[in-house]
Amino acid sequence: MSAPFAFVPRSVKKSGASNTNAVAGPSGSRAPAPLPTVQPTVTAYNDRGEGKMPENTTSRAFPHTEDLSTLVLLALSDYSIWLNADLRRALDETCINGDEDAGFLPLSYLVNRRPLRDALTEDISEAMIIKALRQHAAESIEVRMRMVALPTASWNSYTRRAEREAGGYEVRRTDWKELRDASWSRLSHSEWDARIVYIENIPPTYRSVPGIARFTQALLSQLRDDAGSIQHITLPPHHLDGPHNLPKCKGFALVTLSHLKDCEVLLARWPWRQRAGGLSDDMPTSEKDAVRYGLRTLSKERWDKLNEQYLTYQATLIEQTVSSNETSNSFDDILHQTNDVPPPRTNGKTALDKSGKSGEPAFRLPPTRATTLSSPYPVDCLVFVRKLHSGTNKTTIRTLLSRALHSIDSGSKLDGIDYVDFSKGMDSCYLRLASPSSATQLVAYFQENRVVQAHGLDDEGRAAEPGDDNAPLELELMQGKKEDLYWEKVPEKVRRQAVAKVAGQASAQNGVSNVQGKKRKHSA
Repeated sequence: MSAPFAFVPRSVKKSGASNTNAVAGPSGSRAPAPLPTVQPTVTAYNDRGEGKMPENTTSRAFPHTEDLSTLVLLALSDYSIWLNADLRRALDETCINGDEDAGFLPLSYLVNRRPLRDALTEDISEAMIIKALRQHAAESIEVRMRMVALPTASWNSYTRRAEREAGGYEVRRTDWKELRDASWSRLSHSEWDARIVYIENIPPTYRSVPGIARFTQALLSQLRDDAGSIQHITLPPHHLDGPHNLPKCKGFALVTLSHLKDCEVLLARWPWRQRAGGLSDDMPTSEKDAVRYGLRTLSKERWDKLNEQYLTYQATLIEQTVSSNETSNSFDDILHQTNDVPPPRTNGKTALDKSGKSGEPAFRLPPTRATTLSSPYPVDCLVFVRKLHSGTNKTTIRTLLSRALHSIDSGSKLDGIDYVDFSKGMDSCYLRLASPSSATQLVAYFQENRVVQAHGLDDEGRAAEPGDDNAPLELELMQGKKEDLYWEKVPEKVRRQAVAKVAGQASAQNGVSNVQGKKRKHSA
């Protein structure tokens, strides 16, 4: 009797080699071979940002699941309901059909409004938000799904709006029955303002609306067992932000709390002027971060007063900067006090030729202040130049003005100009001089000699003549507030280097003077 299935010997291959042929089924058909694994394509980007951007990219980071639940809690907080008349009206309309539907709002209603609208990306679905609520806020928010059958007429014209509004998820607060008679509904604006705390130096990990809420809630829970919930987060806008710019956390925020006692304990634990103490191993993570980054708080009333004082001071400072003359003494007075020192001369051909005869004393004016290594910036070393040719460049400006310095003191081997702060196409620039004496001499020289830059590449200049189309150069020594405002915009590293250069040059000049004095004394 023959066996129903004949034994067919097969070649035994080495382990690790796979058989690519599919095994035939009972019907004789072959099973489809497995599809090859497709690796995701990763686009590389260089430093200049070249390369194709991947699809579905967003500028905002994907929020954590706990952040999603926090945003919904903020959207349905006591303060949000008190502040938003549209939200109150929507909640009142839900009570028409009885307790079964009372308090339930479509989740899409909240998603299309702040704070969820500003924080969510297109990749986040309502199902993800519902999952986060069930995981992190089940005690505070009820969730249900509402199924609605679409009419037959709409099957052929199924719009995106119908898909969004037909059924979906609905949410409501678990204490919805207490909303009508809640005490917070009768609070005034001033009473809510008393519950607002300004916090500063927020750790970078929490610099988002839900992050600040969770961070503040964690700090309050360590101070009070019956601490209330966070009601609202406000990110003060920057003065350069446009009306449609999304608010961004810059390390500070205004936090609205539930109770006055919450504000008191938070202000006492994290005062404005005193540090909250050192780190310890038994501290919670949120408290460690607060101590490490120097968290401090201020009441809303005190913050408003300081903000008003700052705006007043800013307006006064701008007005003084525009209207005041920053130089303590005019250069005419300085020249009048130094009549024994003759100014440089011109020979009629060019205004920047070497002046005077051999042995004639150089034109020098003493600086008014000294620069030390502890100075915030080089003092009296900044000059503002006007009436340059609009087609000039940095190299031409440096050569033109260096000729003037060389004509004043031909024996100096130092480059008097440290840096030319110039933007192409402008008719003015700032000069950072290597010493206060160079700045004073340069300004005094151009007050005595009316020099014109005839064209953009004119690095010699010529004496101004009556009827000239081009105006003579004007130089001003920047002092006082003008000097402060300029150096505030210069990076700290550059300021330190400029201070070290000026202070080192002054020390070198003093050393040379001392050596020369000793030589004269020894020869005598």
